[in-house]
Amino acid sequence: MDLIFVAIVVMGLLTLGRTIFKIFEKRFERFFKRKGLNINILRSLERPVYFSLIFGGLQISLIYTKLIPVAHEFLFKNISSIIWTLIISYALIKFFNALLGDSKRRKIGKGVAYLLKKLTKILIIFIAFIIILKILNVEITPLLASLGIAGLAIAFGLKDTLENFFAGMYLAADRPIRPGDYIEIDQKIRGKVLDIGWRSTKIINPDNNEIIIPNRIMGNSIVTNFNLPHGVMRTEVNVDVAYGSDADKVEKILYKTAKKIRDKMEECIKEEEPIIRFFEFGSSGLKFKIFLKVTGRSEQFAVGKELRKAIYKEFKKNKIEIPFTTHTVHLKK
Repeated sequence: MDLIFVAIVVMGLLTLGRTIFKIFEKRFERFFKRKGLNINILRSLERPVYFSLIFGGLQISLIYTKLIPVAHEFLFKNISSIIWTLIISYALIKFFNALLGDSKRRKIGKGVAYLLKKLTKILIIFIAFIIILKILNVEITPLLASLGIAGLAIAFGLKDTLENFFAGMYLAADRPIRPGDYIEIDQKIRGKVLDIGWRSTKIINPDNNEIIIPNRIMGNSIVTNFNLPHGVMRTEVNVDVAYGSDADKVEKILYKTAKKIRDKMEECIKEEEPIIRFFEFGSSGLKFKIFLKVTGRSEQFAVGKELRKAIYKEFKKNKIEIPFTTHTVHLKK
């Protein structure tokens, strides 16, 4: 009868736990989506919850029915503590794996996410191992001292690797750059960030070549991020017209043309008005600049191309001359 009671308690708690978990999962699914969280974070705790219910029911019912002999109570207590330590460690590992699993949503590289998972798992297992040794009354001070010495030796041997790793941690935590951002490094290298790994950052340049930069160099460089703070950028087009042209007329044509391009192209920010500036008397003509706000770095080139084509057509239609460089050659007799 005691064994039947144990089985009923375990199955009853497990059934009740499964029912409550499913209800909570449905209730919290919308909340998780609204907060931008992955529902897999909650689902990762499903098995650990079931294991805790099974063992909790087994422990409570065995104590209640007094099936454990008095002589073995201390052993049963230690075994229970070890099992609870393993269940909690398993739950933490599953939770952090789910939390770090969606690297795209968290804008960190796959390499960094993978390494964080491994480090978290090792740390949790190590802490669980120390707790189990304490439960078994094993002296852990010599073990910790040995591990400290071994850690120092490994740190000296992997100095460059660790520098890259901690720089990668900084890039993942502080997020000065993110995968998909268009950046410039030390005013020399430009490109789009593909991935931020545990050792290096991968960038694809305008020539479609992949550049691999160690993270410690990224951490010590001046980096311009064209996507921050909001990604909106300004495209600039220079226009020259011949001396003798009506400057007011040129300004009106440029503004009208830029406005048409802004309204026509999705890459342009509709709320921003085009800006026309007559900024210089050049060596062969009057110099104007046109400024248009666009949604991103890559859109600058498409908008600039269409704007130049439209200006050329308007100038040709209105007979406004675009100057070109000429040379006068004097022949000595």
